[in-house]
Parts: sequence; structure tokens; C-alpha cells
Amino acid sequence: MARRVREARAQFAYKTGSLDAPGTLSKNFRAEEMAWLQENMTHLSSMCPGEWIAVDGAQLVAHADTLPALLDAARRAGHPNPLVTAAPREPVLS
Repeated sequence: MARRVREARAQFAYKTGSLDAPGTLSKNFRAEEMAWLQENMTHLSSMCPGEWIAVDGAQLVAHADTLPALLDAARRAGHPNPLVTAAPREPVLS
């Protein structure tokens, strides 16, 4: 059963464009999140310096002091698989 679920998820990801072929990540995987982070890094460093942050699409879905708290908050917000990183502690210089 677990194998069928994995195969179904892989086929769905392939059909929706998050995978190039079953089992391989697309070069555009998480591109939207990475672009959003790049545009908002300065704001994040002042809003939640040094905290863990969760981004899904072009949206900050949670931030927290600890990784378990972040994952719990993201899951409760309806985002079980966000991109996770840490906000910089210092302001970002361009």
C-alpha cells in the first residue's frame, strides 16, 4: 500500500510540473519560494531575526524560535511541506 501511495504522489508531481520525470526534481522546484525569499530577506531579518521561517509559494506561512514549533505551526496553518530556512540575524546588505 505505501508503495502505491509513493507512486501516486510521484505521478501527481510529474503531472503538475514539480518533477521532470518520476523520481527527479524539476529545475523550477521551489523557484517561487526562492524568489520570494530573495525579495523579502531584508524585511525578514527585521521582522523575525534568527528565527526559523516556513515559506509556501510566495507566502510566509509561519515563523518560530525552534524547528519543531515552526513545523507544528506550518502544519496547523495548512502547509505540511513548506520550504524551511532561517531568517538572517543581521540586516541584509545589497
